[in-house]
Amino acid sequence: MPFDGEKWKAGKARHRVAMAHYLVDEKLLEGKTRAELFDMLGHPDVDKPGSDGTRWLLGYYAKGLFDESIWLELTIKDDGTASSAGVGMSWEDPRER
Repeated sequence: MPFDGEKWKAGKARHRVAMAHYLVDEKLLEGKTRAELFDMLGHPDVDKPGSDGTRWLLGYYAKGLFDESIWLELTIKDDGTASSAGVGMSWEDPRER
């Protein structure tokens, strides 16, 4: 699903996941500055330097013992540009931050 800023801001998980895969597959985030990313995607839910990553929450699925969070993950290089974009899953509960 091509990126649509209005749908991204609306925050429905199914739209965000589909758009995130499109952005990653087409390499549309790589090389963007932090400011460009924040303008496009809003402020990240997790923002740590280097390979610890900058992440936007795409969706959270409560499944009981093994809840899952789906993230758009980027590394911000020393020059301030994005690289290594990917969609990942973790058992981290975003409500605990």
